[in-house]
Amino acid sequence: MRKKTMRMMLLRAIEGAETGGSAGVQSTQGNAQNSADSGEGKGGDSGKSGDGTSDTDIDKVRADISAEWSNRFDAEKARADELQKKLDEYEKSKMSEEERAAVAEQEWKARVDKLMAENAEMKMKHERGELCKEFKIPDAMAHRIMGETPEERRADAEALSKALGFDRAPQDPTQGKGGDAAAKPRSFAEAIARNMNMGRE
Repeated sequence: MRKKTMRMMLLRAIEGAETGGSAGVQSTQGNAQNSADSGEGKGGDSGKSGDGTSDTDIDKVRADISAEWSNRFDAEKARADELQKKLDEYEKSKMSEEERAAVAEQEWKARVDKLMAENAEMKMKHERGELCKEFKIPDAMAHRIMGETPEERRADAEALSKALGFDRAPQDPTQGKGGDAAAKPRSFAEAIARNMNMGRE
Protein backbone atom coordinates (compact mmCIF):
# COMPACT_ATOMS: atom_id res chain seq x y z
CA MET A 1 0.00 0.00 0.00
CA ARG A 2 2.82 2.41 0.86
CA LYS A 3 4.56 1.74 -2.47
CA LYS A 4 1.36 2.50 -4.36
CA THR A 5 0.84 5.73 -2.36
CA MET A 6 4.36 6.93 -3.10
CA ARG A 7 3.97 6.22 -6.81
CA MET A 8 0.68 8.13 -6.95
CA MET A 9 2.27 11.11 -5.19
CA LEU A 10 5.17 11.24 -7.62
CA LEU A 11 2.96 10.80 -10.66
CA ARG A 12 0.76 13.67 -9.49
CA ALA A 13 3.90 15.76 -9.11
CA ILE A 14 4.90 14.97 -12.68
CA GLU A 15 1.48 15.96 -14.00
CA GLY A 16 1.57 19.18 -11.99
CA ALA A 17 5.03 20.02 -13.37
CA GLU A 18 3.67 20.14 -16.91
CA THR A 19 1.31 23.00 -16.01
CA GLY A 20 2.66 24.55 -12.85
CA GLY A 21 6.44 24.20 -13.13
CA SER A 22 8.93 22.11 -11.23
CA ALA A 23 8.29 23.44 -7.73
CA GLY A 24 5.52 20.93 -7.11
CA VAL A 25 7.75 18.07 -8.24
CA GLN A 26 10.53 19.06 -5.88
CA SER A 27 8.15 19.48 -2.97
CA THR A 28 6.35 16.19 -3.55
CA GLN A 29 9.58 14.31 -4.18
CA GLY A 30 10.95 15.77 -0.96
CA ASN A 31 7.91 14.55 0.92
CA ALA A 32 8.23 11.13 -0.69
CA GLN A 33 11.91 10.97 0.23
CA ASN A 34 11.21 12.02 3.81
CA SER A 35 8.51 9.38 4.04
CA ALA A 36 10.88 6.76 2.66
CA ASP A 37 13.65 7.80 5.05
CA SER A 38 11.22 7.74 7.96
CA GLY A 39 9.99 4.30 6.98
CA GLU A 40 13.54 3.00 6.68
CA GLY A 41 14.42 4.32 10.11
CA LYS A 42 11.46 2.63 11.71
CA GLY A 43 12.29 -0.64 10.02
CA GLY A 44 15.72 -0.91 11.66
CA ASP A 45 18.71 -2.59 10.04
CA SER A 46 16.56 -4.88 7.92
CA GLY A 47 15.97 -2.07 5.34
CA LYS A 48 12.18 -2.25 5.71
CA SER A 49 9.68 0.20 7.14
CA GLY A 50 6.97 -0.69 9.59
CA ASP A 51 4.55 -1.59 6.80
CA GLY A 52 7.04 -3.77 4.91
CA THR A 53 8.31 -1.31 2.24
CA SER A 54 11.95 -2.12 1.38
CA ASP A 55 14.77 -0.17 -0.26
CA THR A 56 14.27 -2.31 -3.36
CA ASP A 57 10.66 -1.19 -3.64
CA ILE A 58 11.67 2.47 -3.37
CA ASP A 59 14.42 2.08 -5.96
CA LYS A 60 11.98 0.42 -8.34
CA VAL A 61 9.51 3.30 -7.97
CA ARG A 62 12.28 5.79 -8.66
CA ALA A 63 13.41 3.81 -11.73
CA ASP A 64 9.83 3.75 -13.04
CA ILE A 65 9.47 7.51 -12.55
CA SER A 66 12.84 8.13 -14.26
CA ALA A 67 11.82 6.02 -17.26
CA GLU A 68 8.51 7.86 -17.49
CA TRP A 69 10.28 11.22 -17.42
CA SER A 70 12.65 10.04 -20.16
CA ASN A 71 9.75 8.98 -22.38
CA ARG A 72 8.00 12.31 -21.83
CA PHE A 73 11.20 14.18 -22.64
CA ASP A 74 11.55 12.33 -25.95
CA ALA A 75 7.93 13.08 -26.77
CA GLU A 76 8.36 16.77 -25.96
CA LYS A 77 11.50 16.96 -28.10
CA ALA A 78 9.69 15.41 -31.05
CA ARG A 79 6.84 17.86 -30.60
CA ALA A 80 9.28 20.79 -30.44
CA ASP A 81 10.94 19.66 -33.67
CA GLU A 82 7.56 19.43 -35.36
CA LEU A 83 6.61 22.91 -34.16
CA GLN A 84 9.92 24.30 -35.43
CA LYS A 85 9.24 22.73 -38.82
CA LYS A 86 5.81 24.33 -38.94
CA LEU A 87 7.28 27.67 -37.90
CA ASP A 88 9.81 27.49 -40.72
CA GLU A 89 7.03 26.71 -43.17
CA TYR A 90 5.00 29.63 -41.83
CA GLU A 91 7.95 32.00 -42.21
CA LYS A 92 8.40 30.85 -45.79
CA SER A 93 4.72 31.37 -46.50
CA LYS A 94 5.08 35.06 -45.62
CA MET A 95 7.95 35.52 -48.07
CA SER A 96 7.54 36.86 -51.53
CA GLU A 97 8.13 34.66 -54.53
CA GLU A 98 11.58 36.21 -54.97
CA GLU A 99 12.54 35.56 -51.35
CA ARG A 100 11.37 31.95 -51.47
CA ALA A 101 13.31 31.43 -54.68
CA ALA A 102 16.44 32.90 -53.07
CA VAL A 103 16.12 30.61 -50.03
CA ALA A 104 15.55 27.58 -52.24
CA GLU A 105 18.60 28.46 -54.31
CA GLN A 106 20.77 28.76 -51.19
CA GLU A 107 19.58 25.40 -49.91
CA TRP A 108 20.21 23.82 -53.30
CA LYS A 109 23.74 25.26 -53.49
CA ALA A 110 24.49 24.02 -49.98
CA ARG A 111 23.44 20.48 -50.93
CA VAL A 112 25.46 20.58 -54.14
CA ASP A 113 28.56 21.83 -52.29
CA LYS A 114 28.21 19.05 -49.73
CA LEU A 115 27.87 16.39 -52.43
CA MET A 116 30.86 17.76 -54.33
CA ALA A 117 33.01 17.77 -51.18
CA GLU A 118 32.03 14.17 -50.39
CA ASN A 119 32.75 13.12 -53.98
CA ALA A 120 36.17 14.80 -53.95
CA GLU A 121 37.02 13.08 -50.67
CA MET A 122 36.06 9.68 -52.08
CA LYS A 123 38.11 10.26 -55.24
CA MET A 124 41.14 11.33 -53.19
CA LYS A 125 40.86 8.23 -51.00
CA HIS A 126 40.62 5.98 -54.04
CA GLU A 127 43.57 7.66 -55.76
CA ARG A 128 45.76 7.37 -52.68
CA GLY A 129 44.81 3.71 -52.36
CA GLU A 130 45.91 3.04 -55.93
CA LEU A 131 49.21 4.87 -55.37
CA CYS A 132 49.83 2.83 -52.23
CA LYS A 133 49.40 -0.38 -54.21
CA GLU A 134 51.65 0.80 -57.02
CA PHE A 135 54.49 2.02 -54.83
CA LYS A 136 54.09 -0.63 -52.10
CA ILE A 137 53.19 1.89 -49.41
CA PRO A 138 51.15 0.61 -46.43
CA ASP A 139 47.53 1.70 -46.48
CA ALA A 140 47.98 3.23 -43.03
CA MET A 141 50.35 5.79 -44.59
CA ALA A 142 48.04 6.79 -47.45
CA HIS A 143 47.25 10.13 -45.79
CA ARG A 144 50.93 11.11 -46.10
CA ILE A 145 50.65 11.32 -49.88
CA MET A 146 50.24 15.03 -50.62
CA GLY A 147 49.88 17.25 -53.70
CA GLU A 148 47.45 19.58 -55.45
CA THR A 149 47.31 17.60 -58.69
CA PRO A 150 47.39 13.88 -59.54
CA GLU A 151 50.90 14.33 -60.96
CA GLU A 152 52.14 15.93 -57.74
CA ARG A 153 50.58 13.22 -55.62
CA ARG A 154 52.11 10.49 -57.78
CA ALA A 155 55.56 12.07 -57.50
CA ASP A 156 55.13 12.43 -53.74
CA ALA A 157 54.11 8.77 -53.39
CA GLU A 158 57.15 7.66 -55.39
CA ALA A 159 59.48 9.80 -53.29
CA LEU A 160 57.92 8.53 -50.08
CA SER A 161 58.31 4.93 -51.18
CA LYS A 162 61.98 5.43 -52.02
CA ALA A 163 62.73 7.39 -48.87
CA LEU A 164 61.33 4.67 -46.64
CA GLY A 165 62.62 1.73 -48.64
CA PHE A 166 59.26 0.38 -49.71
CA ASP A 167 60.40 0.26 -53.35
CA ARG A 168 63.03 -2.42 -52.72
CA ALA A 169 62.29 -5.93 -53.91
CA PRO A 170 62.43 -8.52 -51.14
CA GLN A 171 65.57 -10.63 -51.22
CA ASP A 172 65.65 -14.39 -50.87
CA PRO A 173 66.44 -15.04 -47.19
CA THR A 174 68.55 -18.07 -48.23
CA GLN A 175 71.14 -15.77 -49.82
CA GLY A 176 73.17 -15.20 -46.70
CA LYS A 177 72.83 -12.91 -43.73
CA GLY A 178 72.28 -9.84 -45.87
CA GLY A 179 68.83 -11.02 -46.87
CA ASP A 180 66.98 -9.45 -43.94
CA ALA A 181 68.65 -6.09 -44.42
CA ALA A 182 67.55 -5.81 -48.03
CA ALA A 183 64.02 -7.12 -47.48
CA LYS A 184 60.99 -4.82 -47.56
CA PRO A 185 60.44 -3.10 -44.20
CA ARG A 186 57.54 -4.53 -42.26
CA SER A 187 56.56 -1.24 -40.61
CA PHE A 188 57.05 2.51 -40.79
CA ALA A 189 59.31 2.49 -37.71
CA GLU A 190 61.46 -0.28 -39.17
CA ALA A 191 61.85 1.65 -42.43
CA ILE A 192 63.01 4.79 -40.58
CA ALA A 193 65.47 2.85 -38.42
CA ARG A 194 66.87 0.96 -41.40
CA ASN A 195 67.41 4.13 -43.45
CA MET A 196 69.14 5.82 -40.52
CA ASN A 197 71.51 2.88 -40.18
CA MET A 198 72.23 2.88 -43.93
CA GLY A 199 73.10 6.58 -43.76
CA ARG A 200 75.63 5.96 -41.06
CA GLU A 201 77.30 3.24 -43.06
